[in-house]
Amino acid sequence: MSYFSILKIMKRLFFGAALVMLLFPAETGAQSPTVSQTIQATQTVRGQVCDVASGEVMIGVTITVENGVTLSTVSDNDGNFVISNVPVGRHSVRATYIGYEPVLLKEQLVSSGKELVLTLRMRESISELGEVVVKPRVNKQLPLNEMAQVGARMFSVEEASRYAGGMTDPARTASMFAGVATGGATNGISIHGNSPQMLQWRVEGVEVNNPNHS
Repeated sequence: MSYFSILKIMKRLFFGAALVMLLFPAETGAQSPTVSQTIQATQTVRGQVCDVASGEVMIGVTITVENGVTLSTVSDNDGNFVISNVPVGRHSVRATYIGYEPVLLKEQLVSSGKELVLTLRMRESISELGEVVVKPRVNKQLPLNEMAQVGARMFSVEEASRYAGGMTDPARTASMFAGVATGGATNGISIHGNSPQMLQWRVEGVEVNNPNHS
């Protein structure tokens, strides 16, 4: 066999081995890497919310589990709540409601073997406000009667008792002002010469026919 024939055979063997390696890669003993997916364990947190003073269940309380990921729910008509898919570990549980002090439970352990059952008792938040003093702004020069244009003045019951001889009688008190004259035995008053029959008496805005009788 000549030298060229041997060289030709070796080239064929070389190309054949290369083709086999491309089609069937050799195993080096180490397995090919695989993607491993880690499934995180979760658990359920449940419980009930009630008033600490009366013991009555509370409806509509917001319960939140806080630890990186925040999960929340609202208590039902029986005061019960359920929060599912809570990651295993230690969490803080918070309960909030309008008119009540927030409740915070720290470092609550959630394990994979058993559900976490809690009883949340909330205390009513009482806020004491300062007193409010309401003082009216009264202009005594302006009458209560809107129809009065001139010669009118307003005075209270307390002021009527201060006038000498008034004896807490509106007619007697009015007669002490300028331009007002009493009618004598009839107890009527005349203002600027007008007849006593032309006066209109009102008590708290209600017309009174005879001011001499209560």
